[in-house]
Amino acid sequence: MNKMKIFFSSCLILIALGYCGCKEEGRLDQENPDAPAPVPLTADHIKEVKAIPGGTIVKYRVPLDENLSYVKASYEIAPGNIKEAKASKYIDSLSLEGFSTAGTYKVIIHTVGENQKESDPYELEVNPLTPPVLTAFSTLSIKEMFGGIRGSFENPDKASLAVVVMADTLDIGLWSSLRTFYFGLPKVSFSHNGMSPKETKFGVYLRDRWGNKSDTLVEYLTPKFEEEIPKNATNYSSGFKKHTLPSDEDEHVEGPGYALEKLWDGITSDVNSNIFAGLHGIPMPRTFTISIGCEAIISRIVVHQRKDYEYTGAGVKKFKLYGSNADKPGDSLAPGGDWILLGDFESVIPSGSATPTEDDKIYANQRGENFELIETPETPDPWVPVKYIRFQAIETFEGGKASQIIIAEISLHGQVQNKDL
Repeated sequence: MNKMKIFFSSCLILIALGYCGCKEEGRLDQENPDAPAPVPLTADHIKEVKAIPGGTIVKYRVPLDENLSYVKASYEIAPGNIKEAKASKYIDSLSLEGFSTAGTYKVIIHTVGENQKESDPYELEVNPLTPPVLTAFSTLSIKEMFGGIRGSFENPDKASLAVVVMADTLDIGLWSSLRTFYFGLPKVSFSHNGMSPKETKFGVYLRDRWGNKSDTLVEYLTPKFEEEIPKNATNYSSGFKKHTLPSDEDEHVEGPGYALEKLWDGITSDVNSNIFAGLHGIPMPRTFTISIGCEAIISRIVVHQRKDYEYTGAGVKKFKLYGSNADKPGDSLAPGGDWILLGDFESVIPSGSATPTEDDKIYANQRGENFELIETPETPDPWVPVKYIRFQAIETFEGGKASQIIIAEISLHGQVQNKDL
């Protein structure tokens, strides 16, 4: 027999032996239904019980039991509302969250086997701190503004909270839900617009992700009259127009679908057209100027980010808004000149998440980010009549000293003072 035949014969024998060996191997992960429940947790296993806002962290020594699969805690966060927390055998702590108020609560802990048999219960008392939904509510305030109300609160725990805004719009003692916001930021401000300038009973409450609710803050407020500044000529002398000044950078990349004029075409849903896309590599800051076609007090600017690119890339993260009432404003933005600073703004993700949620994206593109003019040391009186606005992009989401800027749409709101310029 030659060497080649010997080689193949040896391979066949080895394959056959390997097949037989594998065939006889039993399953190593098979559960044993007759195995007893694992060793229960006891006081001796508990290492630390740490109270946190709205919850408790229980640290323990994992029981030595080969049948142990995980540890489970059952607890009542509010009357009739039972929650469970689980931790695998490789983790030495349980996170108990969602308690509705500070106080003493009973927790029942079981160890659970691979066959799902539960150990005897171990009962533990925990004392969670005041939950974030109540801490935040203690700082909540609302006040009237142009076209609606503005509110704010502190959220030092960065908890995920919903803000529900209501009003008794018919003045019959019944609440109507106006809008719900979702935030996870340490400092929160919100607003609701589109209200008539009449005294209205408003209510605002907070809700967390476990369904716990705060009390309702109730205020009687009278919104100031507000209207959208018309973008296109109707009964007005003009409407929005590009007004290039010497230091402006308002040229666009190739194609008419990216021109500055696309900022007021009313279209926010296109990805690669009907948006303003400036030239690449222009040093920051960079400005563009718009004649608004009337004399108006500006109360807020709404900026719509590019669809599918919210909070990324060439989207504007920080900007300043200037206004001028001069017939022919000069180029300099220096204090005392033709231009007055109306606001210094930054775009932030409302949820506080590193990755924008679907609600974040809807706000940035469809609804548009609201940037309200408010009194600050730098803008002591931003509500002055203007005929021109100047948008100065300071930073984009991609950063860098030079960048392209992309914006889908802008809208201005306030009070028209004179429509015939």
